[in-house]
Amino acid sequence: MGIASLHIFRFGRLLNGQWYHLYYSYFSDVALPFGVYFLLTLSEESVPMLRSWYGKAGIVFALTTAAEVAQYFGLYVLGVTFDPLDIVMYGVGVLLAALLDVKVFDPETVYGDKK
Repeated sequence: MGIASLHIFRFGRLLNGQWYHLYYSYFSDVALPFGVYFLLTLSEESVPMLRSWYGKAGIVFALTTAAEVAQYFGLYVLGVTFDPLDIVMYGVGVLLAALLDVKVFDPETVYGDKK
């Protein structure tokens, strides 16, 4: 909901100059993989591959990268312009989500229990 709200209310219009450009160029590239990673956690009980952070991270990174490669070939998926830095930003978003998942939300880390 938070990520959607930032897009709907167009937070970027409050920024100026280079910050405006960076926000509209890369914010979604970090935020969307971050959000999708945590959406996948809703299915981790029924899909064994999603139980590990690297399973979720791999799927999200593969899908977002495939969308960017599709843009290179003229297919409009998650955008219209190919930018190799988008792939880097997808990786940043996925890694931030995985780090938060493992270091903050992991039951073993939080409670000292094994799953």
